[in-house]
Amino acid sequence: MHISAVNTIRFIIYNYLVDFLADIEQGIPKDETQIKRAYEVYDHYSKDLNGNSYIHDKWERLMK
Repeated sequence: MHISAVNTIRFIIYNYLVDFLADIEQGIPKDETQIKRAYEVYDHYSKDLNGNSYIHDKWERLMK
């Protein structure tokens, strides 16, 4: 995959996770499917795309 495509995917995933975690932090309810999908996206972001630590820290704090 071309490097700019990877960066675009990383950016989209990053924004999705930031928005999802902000909703969780604000108490906006998520259904089971949304939560499962968020876990899948986070797993891909952290393992395959080597995501950053502050997303990881916020995920650990809010989703555990």
